[in-house]
Amino acid sequence: MSEGQELESALSRAADLGADHADARIVRTRTGFMAARDAHLESAAEDWAVGLGVRVIVDGCWGFAASDRVTPDEAVRVAERAVAIARRSRPLTTRRVEIAPEPVHVGRWESPYQLDPFDVPESERVGLLVDRSAGLLADSRVAHADARANWVREEVEYADTQGTRTSQVRRRIEAELSATVIDDSSG
Repeated sequence: MSEGQELESALSRAADLGADHADARIVRTRTGFMAARDAHLESAAEDWAVGLGVRVIVDGCWGFAASDRVTPDEAVRVAERAVAIARRSRPLTTRRVEIAPEPVHVGRWESPYQLDPFDVPESERVGLLVDRSAGLLADSRVAHADARANWVREEVEYADTQGTRTSQVRRRIEAELSATVIDDSSG
């Protein structure tokens, strides 16, 4: 990830417009989903989402704006909108917002993992899910078996006017197996 120009454009414009504080982030999220019922694949999908967000404090008021476009020009426009929102909020504010002192942070963090789920071939993912569903159906008491899996990779670039510059990559996997048993006993 190298969205430094967009983040710096947003921070610079917010400061030029009088923001006491500004922070900007770019979030790229890749998601995957797969579902099997009774050992047959029902659905599978992958998607990407990207967004740019800018938060500012102007005259003690928060302003926030966001976009799904990530360009230096769009970052400037989003910063301008965040500042305008903060200024419009001023009459409604009963207490000034002040940022607590925080040291500057610079660095990168990535969640530990052994294998990125997006690197696993789709055929292997489908095979595993169908196999788990079939495993549940192997029990004679099971009438229906469902298996679902979700996986996400979220990449966040963050910068603020105090000098913090961080990036992080988080990966999450969630799986769910369920079996429906119909009990005809009248016990």
